[in-house]
Amino acid sequence: MNKLRVAVLVSNDTIVVPGSLAKSILTSLSKKERLSTLTIGIIGSGNIGKEIAKKCKQFGMTVLGLTREPVPLDKRIPYVDQYKLLDELHELLGTSDYVCSVLPSTSDTRGLLSGEVFKHCFTKVQKSVFINVGRGDVTDEASILKAMRLIPSIHPFYLSLIIQKSVFINVGRGDVTDEASILKAMRAGWLSGAILDVFETEPLPTNSELWDLPGLLDNQQLPSL
Repeated sequence: MNKLRVAVLVSNDTIVVPGSLAKSILTSLSKKERLSTLTIGIIGSGNIGKEIAKKCKQFGMTVLGLTREPVPLDKRIPYVDQYKLLDELHELLGTSDYVCSVLPSTSDTRGLLSGEVFKHCFTKVQKSVFINVGRGDVTDEASILKAMRLIPSIHPFYLSLIIQKSVFINVGRGDVTDEASILKAMRAGWLSGAILDVFETEPLPTNSELWDLPGLLDNQQLPSL
C-alpha cells in the first residue's frame, strides 16, 4: 500500500499515513478552496439574510435558511436551497460549513446559540454505507471489518483534517450567544473559526479572553481585511 509521510509540527513527529487516508485528507482540503462546494446556514430570514443568501448563491454555494415558521412556496426566494425550522437548528449546524446569524435581539433569540449548541457543528466524518445484495465473495469478512474499524483508529491529527467543522459568523445581535459559549466551542474544536461583528457586551472588555483566541476575527480586525 502506498504511504505518505506527514510531519506533525506540534510534536515534531513523522507519522506514516495510508495512501487512501492521505487522499481523503487532500481531497477534503482542496474542496474547502471552492465556494461552490460549501454550504452556508443563514439564521434569520429578514432583508439582510436574504441579501446574504443572494450573494452566496451567486458564488454557487448551497444555502440553508432557518425560520420560525414554514415559508409558503410562493414566498420562498430562489437563493435559498432549503428552509429549516427552529427545531431543526441542530441539522442546519451539522450540515453547514459557515453559520451566519443575522438575528435581532428578542426574547426568542437571546441565548439561542449559547451553551453547547455549537457541538452540532462538529460533524462526523463523511462515510458510506455498503450494501451487498449480490454475491458474498465480491468482498470478504476481513475487508469489511477493517473498513468499519478504520475511523476510530485514525490519529486525531488526521481526523481533524477530514472532519467538517463550521465557521460561525455573527452580524446580527451579540446576545444570541455569549462569550463563554464561543470560547468553549473554539477550544473544544466544535468550531474552526468565528467572525464576530457584535458581542454580548459592547465594547468588548479589554480583559476578554476572546482577544487572544486563535481563529477569531472581531469587528476591529474586519476593516483591515
